[in-house]
Amino acid sequence: MNFKLITTSLFTAAALMACDANTTDVNNQARPLTSAEVAQISGRARTELAPRLMGSIRALAPSQVLTDLDIDLSELPADQELVDVITPTMDAILGSIESETATEIVYRVPPEQVCAQDSGHPNADCLRVLTAHPVRFVATSHARDQVTLTAQFGTRRLSPLRLDLTADRVEADLDLAVWRDVVIEYGADMEIDASSIPADVEGVIHLAAGATDLAISSALGAHVGGTVEGESFMVAVGPMSLALDVDTAGHVAIGSVDIASIDIEAPLAWGAEEGATGQLALALHGLRGQFNYAALTDTLVVDDLSFGNAPATLSLDGVQQISFDMNAALGHQVDASFRYLRQEMEIAVSPSVEASLDLSMDRLAQQVDLEPWMINDSIRLRFDGATSPTVRVGGEAEMIGRVVSGTLVIGSMTIGADECFGVREDDAMLTSLADALMSFPCE
Repeated sequence: MNFKLITTSLFTAAALMACDANTTDVNNQARPLTSAEVAQISGRARTELAPRLMGSIRALAPSQVLTDLDIDLSELPADQELVDVITPTMDAILGSIESETATEIVYRVPPEQVCAQDSGHPNADCLRVLTAHPVRFVATSHARDQVTLTAQFGTRRLSPLRLDLTADRVEADLDLAVWRDVVIEYGADMEIDASSIPADVEGVIHLAAGATDLAISSALGAHVGGTVEGESFMVAVGPMSLALDVDTAGHVAIGSVDIASIDIEAPLAWGAEEGATGQLALALHGLRGQFNYAALTDTLVVDDLSFGNAPATLSLDGVQQISFDMNAALGHQVDASFRYLRQEMEIAVSPSVEASLDLSMDRLAQQVDLEPWMINDSIRLRFDGATSPTVRVGGEAEMIGRVVSGTLVIGSMTIGADECFGVREDDAMLTSLADALMSFPCE
């Protein structure tokens, strides 16, 4: 991954301001602002906030999960290297004042410097696009040692992004509908197919970050929908919030997630053989939980994990094909921990878990090749019998997992501690999941 390019994009804007905001104008009127103030504040941001935030991300580098996913956080730039990455682009922008009043400064991004390459010559495509469609940042201030940057794109000066920055914090609001308009304006010159741009985009995403914490939220949720090659799709997320705080010394990430609902609709043809017809719809009535991830032990602990207060469903053309519910008698939630062991994943629950999976996939089976036992079945799972029932999944190809403690009941099959379970290898016609599974002593 090109971390240097990613770093420049993320931190150039974030490092354009600085200092503790402590004297806010009660009338929210713009206060006097000078370019020298902006330069002084941005200097603190580039040397304090950005390196500390990057250091928090690097603190999770010991994670073996990330290593096995080929994500090496240790490659992220160190403090001075990060400053060296940010400085040229930031200085170029701060040195390009297009206009200035007592309370507002307009910076126009200089294409010839932003598009510079190692060869010493600017990238021709980049230069052409930014010359035809200028990018500006309008700086104002409503509190001492604080600056608001409003990004303006193109000839229409579209403003999808607003940044409020201090030396130790950055907050941003991204309007997805306006960002779509930006993509449309730039699209022709960037060879973006207009038909691939979603027609229906709504939502405002709010981001807040400090030296060790990050929060993402959307008060009203977000919605993206449109058509691709005549096929319609839609992704809708209800009101949501995600919070993350990193203990750099302990290499631990602590946070929470609260998403009111997730709805996804897409044509069956996208995931099936050519010629398949119909519209798939996934409905998840929430995703909630508080989590703690320890990078040194690759352990994720989730309290009050919930997928909403009603069953999650998958439908085809409005006809339900799959329904899943968990711990309906316990508020649809459970405490769980997940420990990555490379060859296995250890999962522990507290106090217990009961789940139901109902399959009614006759309509789907007409167009998708499914095993007979998958088409119509009602599967009940219960895992209890210990203070913290634990199972390890993975390992050998024919084995699904083994019970470490507690008792796992799947349909009519009961699996006790130190027993393994997997899928039968014979070719007999199986009509249910219970027929397909088998238990056996672990070696």
